[in-house]
Amino acid sequence: MGVLPQYDYANSGNDRESDAGALQRAIWFLEQEVDTLNSAKATFFYNFAQAGAGQGLGNVVVLNVYSIDNDGDRVERQSQIAMIPTPGSLALAGLGTLAAFRRRR
Repeated sequence: MGVLPQYDYANSGNDRESDAGALQRAIWFLEQEVDTLNSAKATFFYNFAQAGAGQGLGNVVVLNVYSIDNDGDRVERQSQIAMIPTPGSLALAGLGTLAAFRRRR
């Protein structure tokens, strides 16, 4: 597991909440969901990502979660990180489904 420099994981400086907000803002900026970075910490996280220092995410993808408000406008929600299943596990799941279907007959 990697470590993001300047992120207050242990909340030792009581900055975990603001660091989480800055990281979220940097992610949204990378995904072109917001137009500006609103803090020096968000800019640092963005530059760190652009430098490629955190490459190697493997089987991980970001899900952009949003809802539609009463006016029909898109409202951004907290993005989620989810594991992408490997092809082998998908094949096993397919075989299991096929076996269950055949067994019913």
